[in-house]
Amino acid sequence: MLKPLDDLRQAVEHYQRRMALRAAVAAMPKLEGQRRDLDDQIAEADRVLEAAEKQHDETTLKCEVRSENVEMWSGLNATSFAPK
Repeated sequence: MLKPLDDLRQAVEHYQRRMALRAAVAAMPKLEGQRRDLDDQIAEADRVLEAAEKQHDETTLKCEVRSENVEMWSGLNATSFAPK
């Protein structure tokens, strides 16, 4: 006796879901490897950014101190030292 058409459709749908699940499970190790690679790239970019921020802070601090000195000395002019 032949299975009714609805039973065959259900069996095919069930098989397709199982095959899709099997493919997803098979792809997991590759995806995990890609995720680890991406995590490593992000960590490296974070290290580069941290170093750049440190360099920026050091450079701007020196410039700000120098700028304050220039401003202080520019406020003093030659007449400040002239005898009265």
